[in-house]
Amino acid sequence: MISDRERKIVESACRLWPVDEQAKWIAAMAPGIGAPTWKPVTQAVVARVYSRYLMMAERRELVGISPDGVRVWIVELESQGCCPRTIAGYLYAIYKVSCVVSAERPEWLRKTCRRIDLAASRTRKKKLAHIVPAEQIVQFGLETILRAKRIGSKSWLATQLFRDGLLLVYGIHGPERRRALGSVNISDVDLDQCRTTYQSDAIKGGFTSVRIMPVLVARLVHEWLADWRPLHLRGGDHGKLWIAKGGRAAGAAALTAAMKSLTKNAPWGYPITPHRLRDAAATTIVEEGPEVARLASIILGHQSEATTREYTETAKKIAASRAARQLISDARENAGRTARDGGAGGTLALLPTCKARRRGRSSQRSSGCTGK
Repeated sequence: MISDRERKIVESACRLWPVDEQAKWIAAMAPGIGAPTWKPVTQAVVARVYSRYLMMAERRELVGISPDGVRVWIVELESQGCCPRTIAGYLYAIYKVSCVVSAERPEWLRKTCRRIDLAASRTRKKKLAHIVPAEQIVQFGLETILRAKRIGSKSWLATQLFRDGLLLVYGIHGPERRRALGSVNISDVDLDQCRTTYQSDAIKGGFTSVRIMPVLVARLVHEWLADWRPLHLRGGDHGKLWIAKGGRAAGAAALTAAMKSLTKNAPWGYPITPHRLRDAAATTIVEEGPEVARLASIILGHQSEATTREYTETAKKIAASRAARQLISDARENAGRTARDGGAGGTLALLPTCKARRRGRSSQRSSGCTGK
């Protein structure tokens, strides 16, 4: 049985649907008998996708889920810049809804989902094109914490800087999805053992996840809990690790917005979200130790070997790029040394015309001629 709050999330996500479809969805997803098919968060995500489809269909004067409607929607999603993976996920979402709210499962839509999913599996994820090295994220996070301490007071501005810097450092060592990071309770954090336990209801796969943090991160978390967080609580303590302005709990959306705002001027040149911490952690693992690439899937909780291969390919490209950059740098330094040595070996010797001009100027000076 789900809570009243979770039921309201489901009801809100499908409020734009036809009344009969709303009733079927809520009855199936938040029933009075038996357990719901999906978690409330998943139910809400799926329902919002179907709501987007219905709004598109209404604009185009289409009715319900139909082949024509799906074709038009795919074209519209592509025009908005959605990649094949995203489109495949959206189509699968409306297929799942159709299985619940309609009397029969649309076989044509299931086959369409399979075809789109096959095309998507051959497309490289866009997010892997720009991955920040984990060490850069950690360095930037520590520098942000130092900025907070240098302000000289524990105002909300300084506290938010400390929190956001800590979130980067904390998240890169416990690379969970944003929902898990945003739902951490203080009771989930064991500073003596330097570990955090993420509860199963916050994990996509529905299992409990335990993450180990370095001693330095544990000390920073202790400082956050002892010196910074208590100053901004109002009323009772809600027990969440992360707080927002006014002392209320900071949820996943608030933390994502804060991280994007903090990192928009980061050295790597673009903002990142909590999910990018997972990409950075996985790629760094594979890059530093290709022979243990399987660790990336274990750490991130992936079941698919294909995901590990994507991180492996990205890590190889990063390593090749670094090697090429080093070769270019070495060549430039060698060229500079050769030029300073006067063209030793003849590789960068002065051109004959340049030598002639220099000899001419030298002879003019020795004869007292100014050339004017």
